[in-house]
Amino acid sequence: MIMFFCEFEVDYVLLNPPIVEEARDTDTIPGDSGIDATTKAKYEKCNKMVRGHMLSHMANNLFDLFVKDKLAKYI
Repeated sequence: MIMFFCEFEVDYVLLNPPIVEEARDTDTIPGDSGIDATTKAKYEKCNKMVRGHMLSHMANNLFDLFVKDKLAKYI
């Protein structure tokens, strides 16, 4: 799958630290200083695509465990 994500140039979602940290209990985004809205939007779009591909190729018992994670890197 990494080679597939490299082909679409979205592998940075898995290999680099997350740009957007998901807050567990609040609606705020911790550590978002210095990141523009365009970069956040691109990261969120790529994260959604990578996460969707990873979840769609999992067995049902694994899907149930990982569907709660919002970041592909955590999966």
